[in-house]
Amino acid sequence: MSYQGMEDDIRLILAAGEELAQYLSSPIILWRVKHCNQPLSPGNLLLAITRLKTVNEIAVQHDEMNKVEKLIDTRRQAWENRARQEIPLRLNQYRELVDEYLEQGAIDASYRSNISTRVKLDLLFRSLAAEPYVEQRKAQELDRQLGALLPEGDFIWEPELETGFPKSIYAYLYVRKK
Repeated sequence: MSYQGMEDDIRLILAAGEELAQYLSSPIILWRVKHCNQPLSPGNLLLAITRLKTVNEIAVQHDEMNKVEKLIDTRRQAWENRARQEIPLRLNQYRELVDEYLEQGAIDASYRSNISTRVKLDLLFRSLAAEPYVEQRKAQELDRQLGALLPEGDFIWEPELETGFPKSIYAYLYVRKK
């Protein structure tokens, strides 16, 4: 069984193989690519890479993945600049998500897909040479606020993704609905 987003992740990586250099040279944070449901951005690309590596599907696109990873390494400064630009955007999205759930007093079915914003924040933080402490503290404070609504539970995404997202780092992916 494959997780639902595998085809989208593969399409994003293929698009990144062709457009990442142009994207990194542009001022655009969320770069639209043909045939993809999600725009090219460091957060989206990191999530796609992590999921595909977790289910060992990256071998299918091995050459493209190598091309993308080599370009990220070669253009490290541009990559980090773009990641730093994306962090406030994702942090605002996460803040809005937390505010909405706090207002409702519970999480709902949308949590399963919406929490990917928080995962992208963690992946972005880890992709930088120097961690953005202020933004990390803000995300942790939002985690604390949301934590009151999140009883501990099982991994909420497809089981085959669980090894790529350990509970020690991604506790917000291990919850049950009230």
